[in-house]
Amino acid sequence: MALMDTVQADIKQAMLARQDGKLTLQTLRMLKSDLLLAVKSKKPNGDASDVSNDLVVDTSIKMIKQRRESITQFKKGGRPDLAEQELKEIDILSRYLPEPLSDEDIQAVLDKAIESVQPSGMKDMGKLMSVITPEVKGRADMGQISKRIKAHLSSLS
Repeated sequence: MALMDTVQADIKQAMLARQDGKLTLQTLRMLKSDLLLAVKSKKPNGDASDVSNDLVVDTSIKMIKQRRESITQFKKGGRPDLAEQELKEIDILSRYLPEPLSDEDIQAVLDKAIESVQPSGMKDMGKLMSVITPEVKGRADMGQISKRIKAHLSSLS
């Protein structure tokens, strides 16, 4: 089953839940809207059938990142209620991401990439990221991956 079909089914389920699924429904409608907008920007005559699983994952990642940034701002602004709502939306959007990698799996991917690229310093950061990104996309925090790579590369210098 395509992820877009799952999103559609979850929207229907949230609609039937009425008040219990109000936040879920609102969040899923935003996700669907962003997905359709992304398709329309690539294909002016595109529709929901043109939404790939990769697009659902990419859009979910983007929306989660936006919410994390909002949480930081809401906490600074003294609005824990809004931060809590953003956390709930992150939980809803996370349903459409692949299973997260464990620290051991992430390290294995990093070790494999380092072995294949043979970096000599920070100038090879882009090469490493281009090898690692397809392996961990949507399954690990790219900020943490970047920090690990930088730590390894700085130890080489």
